[in-house]
Amino acid sequence: MMYGYLTLLLFLSLAELSRRCYFALIVAFTGPLSKVPGPVSMRLSGIPWAFQSIKGNTMNVAPSLFKKYGDVVRVGELWC
Repeated sequence: MMYGYLTLLLFLSLAELSRRCYFALIVAFTGPLSKVPGPVSMRLSGIPWAFQSIKGNTMNVAPSLFKKYGDVVRVGELWC
């Protein structure tokens, strides 16, 4: 009986992870902000920008992003 519950829990976890990845891809490439330029890693998630913020490095990263992508840069995506 325990094997059945564990299998169900793993399946539900995998299904939720798949849903989140699918939603992130849809929003990144077809959402309302899809035309705003920026690095692909930052289009999919706000985690890279959060790491830069934690390290205190955003003041060094932001100017290089503006230089590469122009006046408006997409640096993160909030998704559930």
